[in-house]
Amino acid sequence: MNLLHLETSKYLLQHANNPVHWWPWCDAAFEEAKRRNVPVLVSIGYTACHWCHVMEHESFENAEVAAYMNEHFVNIKVDREERPDVDAVYMDALQAIAGSGGWPLNMFVLPNRMPFYGGTYFPPQPAYNRPSWLQVLQSIQKTYASNVLQLESQADNLAAHLANAYQLVNKNKQNAAPIANAEMQATEALLAIADTEWGGFGNAPKFLQTGSILYLTRHHWFTNHAPSLAQAELTVQKMLMGGIYDQLGGGIARYSTDKYWQAPHFEKMLYDNALFISTLAELFGTTKKAEYAAAIEQTVNWLLREMKSEYGLFYASIDADSEGEEGKYYTWQAQELKELLGADYAIFKTVYQIEDEGNWEHTNILWRTKTWQVLANELALTELELQELIAKCHQKLLPYRQLRVFPEVDDKQLLGWNALLIAALASAGYHCNNSAHFSLAKQLWQAVHQHFQKTPCYFHTFTAGKAKIDAFADDYAYLIQAGIALANYTGERQYWLHAWDLQKKAIELFSDADGIYFYYTNQFQPVLVAKKVDTYDGATPCANSVFAHNLQVLGTVMGNMDWCQRAAAMVQGIGNGAIRYPNSFSGWSAWHQKQHFGSVEVVVWPTAEHSFEQILQQLQAIAPPYTVFVNAEIWQGETVTPALLEGKNRTSTTDYTLYICIQNTCLPPVNSIVSAAEILKARALAY
Repeated sequence: MNLLHLETSKYLLQHANNPVHWWPWCDAAFEEAKRRNVPVLVSIGYTACHWCHVMEHESFENAEVAAYMNEHFVNIKVDREERPDVDAVYMDALQAIAGSGGWPLNMFVLPNRMPFYGGTYFPPQPAYNRPSWLQVLQSIQKTYASNVLQLESQADNLAAHLANAYQLVNKNKQNAAPIANAEMQATEALLAIADTEWGGFGNAPKFLQTGSILYLTRHHWFTNHAPSLAQAELTVQKMLMGGIYDQLGGGIARYSTDKYWQAPHFEKMLYDNALFISTLAELFGTTKKAEYAAAIEQTVNWLLREMKSEYGLFYASIDADSEGEEGKYYTWQAQELKELLGADYAIFKTVYQIEDEGNWEHTNILWRTKTWQVLANELALTELELQELIAKCHQKLLPYRQLRVFPEVDDKQLLGWNALLIAALASAGYHCNNSAHFSLAKQLWQAVHQHFQKTPCYFHTFTAGKAKIDAFADDYAYLIQAGIALANYTGERQYWLHAWDLQKKAIELFSDADGIYFYYTNQFQPVLVAKKVDTYDGATPCANSVFAHNLQVLGTVMGNMDWCQRAAAMVQGIGNGAIRYPNSFSGWSAWHQKQHFGSVEVVVWPTAEHSFEQILQQLQAIAPPYTVFVNAEIWQGETVTPALLEGKNRTSTTDYTLYICIQNTCLPPVNSIVSAAEILKARALAY
């Protein structure tokens, strides 16, 4: 019997009518495997995964294949976004077995949950130098029946390998490079793999790698190093011109299949768009180019239109497929566009490279390879005239597109991904001077605590009005980061206090045996194969690199030097990895960058004529990346105040007062932005 109809996950419900007798991840499934003495298949995927759907249609909906699976295996379906702990450990196992990974992840495990063999997509017939799915099943079943001791030995060896890998090989502090050299070495390593023609880093497929873009943007701010900003801008501009970015509706897809950013896998993930907004915000803050602020507006509007739930939270993702075809919702036939746009079609066709036979798989993806200025010159128009004409075309096409069959929306709402969006919106509010972004960030913060918090802890996922599964380390890390961002840019006390309390709770729940790093699962969650400590920054930053930043900021503001020292020890233990492979350790590289150039804290005493918000907007143009702002006024009369405020009193009854602290040294107060700028400029010249 298929038990997935009892679940809330959209991905699991998609498999509820398969003839496979699927179980959800639960103890009872493994007890059933022990009772029957059969191996367990753990099949992991997610709603927006194209090849997950392909394998379902080809194999899991096949009655003959399903009958074999039901007879010889206990079969478990897992939503990787709902159970990232299960996915992470079995993905590590697959990479140890095969040297690479991906989804769908099909892992064969013993009834004690120990993995012994796995793979990703398997076709229904032998192809692509891969056996068929049925052949794999038959081989596993035969070996289990005739030589289970061999499989148990494989599982033991694999478990030992994973346990050893999780012990952080680089905990030897002597491996760490001096901070003085780390920042520039990481910059050189990034630029060495940069695609200087099309943007990005490395070859296709190309992922967003927003951490690397931010790193280069900030490096330019500190050093005025032109190649760093040039590569950051080239990458983002090529994305915004490409098919990976939804030219009509806003929002960015997960990755491009080619080096040109033309053809994405069309799924849109909440976390990607949150991190992309953060990147656009800092680029706008650095360059003041309107195109970045416009892309933020368009992407936020898309989130509100297509991703916001009735609970005030945001959904996990939108599928790539509709009506059984990848990208069908987003692509166009030339004749279709011609009929809809009439006289404007000729220019639209030139701008977006529309071809009669299609520019991608017999259909057309909207994308540009030329800037608006170049196109306007070629078309004998002004840039404004061209953009207004294209905007008019968009206004015709978007409502028409909305009449199409919409792709499947994964309606689960995840704590960590919503927290990433809070931080992104707060950053956009600060860099773009946009109160609407702040308002949305605050609303989302309230919704997160209303629906995910079950005192004293939090849940990871919320679907159909129900929260479940204990939150993981990255959920806490991102939520603390969001609280710090709101505290930093709004000056409101509640966010500092909430972030402080959350960090104390995270230390209690997730600290590793040495009291330095953080386990991915809390102390009450069962251990699967081995207790994982994640230090790799992938599509999202890992919990530990985010915790390192959080500890350093909160420790500095609130006066807990143990937290600051713990953050430094975390970074020290990573060793040279953050320098040699900054793409994979972008969060750690950012910590080196901050320490190299000196962290900056600004204590602000506002006045009735000069509010905290107004002062912050003037400081935005001169304050370096990573600057922490504390509104001293909101702490007046409180029994507990940040240690950073000690001895920093208002020095004028008429003017605002600013205290600037650089690398734990606080300078005399100043009473104007001009004076503050002189201090920060003098500091910049010393870089």
